[in-house]
Amino acid sequence: MGINRMKLASLIGLFSAMTSGGALVIFTTYMATSGQVKSSTSLILIVLAVLSVIAGWTAVKQKPLLLMLVFLVSFVPLGMYLMLMPSWVRIAGLAQVGYAVAAMMMMKERKAGSAKTIN
Repeated sequence: MGINRMKLASLIGLFSAMTSGGALVIFTTYMATSGQVKSSTSLILIVLAVLSVIAGWTAVKQKPLLLMLVFLVSFVPLGMYLMLMPSWVRIAGLAQVGYAVAAMMMMKERKAGSAKTIN
């Protein structure tokens, strides 16, 4: 009795998407209620939260190329910046790295062509 590696990669991607999206929604709400956010900043954070939902969908559907694309679109401009922030919002940036990890695991398993299980 074990877990399929492709399923494990899918779960890593889904967990990363839920963590990143949740942190971004909470951060956006916090910034908006404290009056520290401009409309453009709020829009960017909402777009990143939507990208987290898309990442979760691609992880569940096991589409590694789309998941890697979502990683590049979300992490390169802002996820890296969020990772360097001194507050708890760095969780969103760190979780976005999980997209790349999950996508690479899925690509490796597709290339191997087998459904190995982890005991």
